[in-house]
Amino acid sequence: TDADFHDVFRAICDAGQGYGSVSVFKKASVSGGEASDTIKGMTLTVTNSEASDYLMIDGTAVPLANNATATTGNVVVTVTVVNGTATIALNEVSGGSLTAQEASNILNNLKFYSTSENPSSTQRDVSVTSVTDSGNLSATPTIVSHISVTPINDPAVVTVGSGDYVTAKSTSLPNADYLLTGL
Repeated sequence: TDADFHDVFRAICDAGQGYGSVSVFKKASVSGGEASDTIKGMTLTVTNSEASDYLMIDGTAVPLANNATATTGNVVVTVTVVNGTATIALNEVSGGSLTAQEASNILNNLKFYSTSENPSSTQRDVSVTSVTDSGNLSATPTIVSHISVTPINDPAVVTVGSGDYVTAKSTSLPNADYLLTGL
């Protein structure tokens, strides 16, 4: 694994409030010990994870919840969470293989998001902690992305039932009242 970068992202990151996801890595490059080796697996960690946090892995939303599993393309994903740190194991599907380029693409297309209306503002650190090739050689790269989550205070919402009416006072015309009907 080539660890030729250290990306830091600071983003408003709350899909629950409509702000979407944030890319985790941009320049990851994975390679096996030998040119002919495929990648058997990779392990990632996310510190300070919450049940509402997700990683989008190879186009599939994977919750950072204990015992979560998913299969995406040629990868089986398994998540374990201990004391707020999610460990994400990505292993090739039985009978499948993952080229070094495919493994690099998975990392470079990895996205983080939260579905919480009130996410913690605690920084999440996403790390690649190991890569294993088909020759059973493992590397322990030091690739870390720091993600800052900024909670957004939602505005108040008024819901009016059918047939109800609302009287509102204008702030720009202090002597004017508005009557809204048929809502």
